[in-house]
Amino acid sequence: MPSAIKVLRPWQWLKNLLIFIPYFLKFKNIDIDFLNVLILFFIFSLFVSSTYIFNDLKDINLDRQHALKKYRPIASGELEIKFAKYYGFFLFFGSLGIMFIINQTTAIYFLLYSLITFLYTNYFKYISVVDTFSISSMFLIRVFVGGAIADVAITIYLGSFIFFASCLLSISKKISILNSENQSKNSEFFILIQEQNQKISLKYLYYFFGLMSFISISAWLLNLYNTFENTININFLLLTNLFYLIFLRLVFVTSVEGKLEDFSRELVNNKRILIVTVLLIFTFSLGYF
Repeated sequence: MPSAIKVLRPWQWLKNLLIFIPYFLKFKNIDIDFLNVLILFFIFSLFVSSTYIFNDLKDINLDRQHALKKYRPIASGELEIKFAKYYGFFLFFGSLGIMFIINQTTAIYFLLYSLITFLYTNYFKYISVVDTFSISSMFLIRVFVGGAIADVAITIYLGSFIFFASCLLSISKKISILNSENQSKNSEFFILIQEQNQKISLKYLYYFFGLMSFISISAWLLNLYNTFENTININFLLLTNLFYLIFLRLVFVTSVEGKLEDFSRELVNNKRILIVTVLLIFTFSLGYF
């Protein structure tokens, strides 16, 4: 893969699929072309990739201490620092400018995402719990971006589920780092996570957010049932909850094994998580549509 593409981390674009959620939940009742949402997906993905470039530039010395991140284009020297800076600014302002022309509300969410990213990179990631909430907020913004382009209001049930499910993934990443053999024990990032872990139990936080996430998705599904009582299939939705619990279990086990530092990669490489995720989406689709 060319370094100019690799630095964009295209495998991380899986997270941006959250943009499609508002469209698919309301596509029967909204007058918007799917192509417009698809275009938004690519514009937002390029915008997010620009923040990855800026993050890699800032953490270049830290990444060089990491067993896997040292092979990233900027950390390894495969991509020149000067080029990476221009590349990042081009993607950032280019995608933001296009979005201001298309939809100003969505562009504001772009700016909000970049603000949280900046605060996380420079301040929040050093504060336990706050770092987790920051990452979850970035996931939540993706849904609001999709809602803005589709002109769909995001309910508190959907927002709560996305937020707390994202907390789970963030915490499981911490657990994975602490148990990973690939992570250098002397690296600044490992020491940072270790110090945070001494202040608060990640294990209990994981179970807490797991409970909150399950409650949120249950409330969200009940809301859908009450809203679309004549069309929704409650049996399939209850089955979705079962697969969600299995998904949580797999995420926890995989993080304890130290193999969930990058969820996007693991989603593709781990057959168990991939199959359960597909079944989760499939059963929900059957129940809803």
